Amino acid sequence: MTKPLLTNVSKAHWCSGTGTMEPAKCRVFRDGKPKYEEVSWFDKLLEGGIVLPKQEADKKRALTILITGPPGSGKSTLALELCYRLGSIRVAGPRGNKRKSSKSQKGLSAIYLTSESNESWAIQKAQSYGWPEFPIPIVENGKKRQKETVFPLTEIWDTARFEEYLGDDKGLPGLLKAVSRMFVPKKAERLFTFVTDEWRNARVRNEFLAEKPDLLVIDSLNTIEASKQIELFNQFNELIRYGPRIIVTILESDSTNDKGEYWEFLSDIVIRMDRKYISDYLVRNIEIIKCRYQPHLWGIHQLKIYPSIDIANLETEQKRRAHPYREEGGIFIYPSIHSYLSLYKRYKQKSVSGTFESPINSLNQMLHGGFPFGKCTGLIGMRGGHKSHLGYYCLLKKILDTEAKQNRCLIISLRDDENVTKKTLNKILEQEFQTPTDKTELQLARLIKEDKIEILYYPPGYVSPEEFFHKMYVSIMRLKHNKGDGECNVTVLFTSLDQLSSRFPLCAKEQIFIPGIIEVLSAENITSFFIGVDEAGQPPEHYGLLSMADAILHFSRENISRNDYIGHIDAYMKNNSKPISVHNNIEHSLPERIQTVTVRIVRYSGGQAAGPGGIMELINDDSPKRKIFPKSGLNFIPFSPAFQESKSENTAP
Repeated sequence: MTKPLLTNVSKAHWCSGTGTMEPAKCRVFRDGKPKYEEVSWFDKLLEGGIVLPKQEADKKRALTILITGPPGSGKSTLALELCYRLGSIRVAGPRGNKRKSSKSQKGLSAIYLTSESNESWAIQKAQSYGWPEFPIPIVENGKKRQKETVFPLTEIWDTARFEEYLGDDKGLPGLLKAVSRMFVPKKAERLFTFVTDEWRNARVRNEFLAEKPDLLVIDSLNTIEASKQIELFNQFNELIRYGPRIIVTILESDSTNDKGEYWEFLSDIVIRMDRKYISDYLVRNIEIIKCRYQPHLWGIHQLKIYPSIDIANLETEQKRRAHPYREEGGIFIYPSIHSYLSLYKRYKQKSVSGTFESPINSLNQMLHGGFPFGKCTGLIGMRGGHKSHLGYYCLLKKILDTEAKQNRCLIISLRDDENVTKKTLNKILEQEFQTPTDKTELQLARLIKEDKIEILYYPPGYVSPEEFFHKMYVSIMRLKHNKGDGECNVTVLFTSLDQLSSRFPLCAKEQIFIPGIIEVLSAENITSFFIGVDEAGQPPEHYGLLSMADAILHFSRENISRNDYIGHIDAYMKNNSKPISVHNNIEHSLPERIQTVTVRIVRYSGGQAAGPGGIMELINDDSPKRKIFPKSGLNFIPFSPAFQESKSENTAP
């Protein structure tokens, strides 16, 4: 099979802990083995890029691409970026002063013919995306002189400019006829009888014919009269046989008309673009309808058009928020969640077994070693039940484990921004790891800078499931990727799942959103913790978490008698050779009934029975309870069968 031509449209990038933006290396599977490679999502939709027809000596044929869709869906921008990206593969200087390319793939020269806008507008549009390779018109004293170009591989000609050379031939059919003559050497001289003295100039003529474009874009076909369809069809076929290597045509159409059927039949690749409003939020989509010479991804994928950004004066945290982490603007495609699921369905990695130990030994004992490694655990229950504290504590313990240096973690925050999350982490570092207060910020900053921890905050808004998923996926690939041998172990903490419907309504409406995330994380052997809240307004299945999680722990607030409360603690301490020595003194400082947080196992895959539980308390040094608990910070005391467990109205799911 012919090697695909990479377009590099919609190239994925990531942002490191130091604010460095660079091409992302995402997961690909070749020969059944996972690898990391730079990826452009438009090429990914085409399963690796554009496959050009084989060029036989007597049967040359151009590849024809039709881009169709309603106004404002991004058709012209996609075509313009194809010209830019395909032309930017090689390095060239001013015309007649070319330099050899430093890359193996030679760039494609292009002509962009537009009948719906003028030349200067198209150039300004290209430059707004930060593409310096497009020709820049120079205006002096109100008159435009010759263009100065950095990379003169793309020429943009509007209809008015080209008609100066056409004489009696007017309109797009006549324009296309003239273009045909340019590409067919035997007919090229006929063109010179219609053109002005400027075109008759041998230098200009020879210069253009020597630079016969590889890529021709016609924007758009909507100016064609129905009576001229057959004539245009014949001219188009002539171009296909003798002309450029790629011909891109643009057609404005919608789902209710049949304008595109004629051209869809003729074209080798058909790209359907669309736009719609969801809750007054504009969403653009792209779909590959047809690919004649190659496989392609099915389904509808989200598309956005971004301006260029100046990152020079941005702080590291601002850069980390500037997803999709690119300086250049233009087209960016967010693959559908279904495309990820399809990938891992075909090429799922070998599953791993074992446990993910928590930093609390008594909790590990109840879990028979710890949480399921490489799987999903749901922490569900009341607010203020120490669920987030436990999640953060587990992550920090894993990161600070000096015996496992390849551990990294990703915190996905739906509620708390980066600063609030950092304050929580600093407090836990101080309380659980005895880090001096004046050093916690420095320690956390070092962990973030070394890419041990990434805090991924999602500001509320109409964020689509595809965009949310992509931001998370790129971060995971960055943390997993190791420039040396092997991979890093990544743990994901997904906080505040209860915020999904109010802050991210588009994601909440997608039923496969949370199950899709969990499936991909598990396929990557990533241990994940999802934190949700039991309260009115939350779906009973917690957006699909309950059906997907391999382990579920439920947190509730319960009232336990003082004797039972102390009895559970005393029994645990005796079993661990640490009896409570101040039992009589503590009784008088505690109320008759004590309100405490209890944790119970609702599900644990692998044959373990549900039901065991215990008391979870967050103990400060100045608390009276400190006298009977093993340590300050987060403690877990398993229930003893010798004492009663009181149950609250807040029952487990």
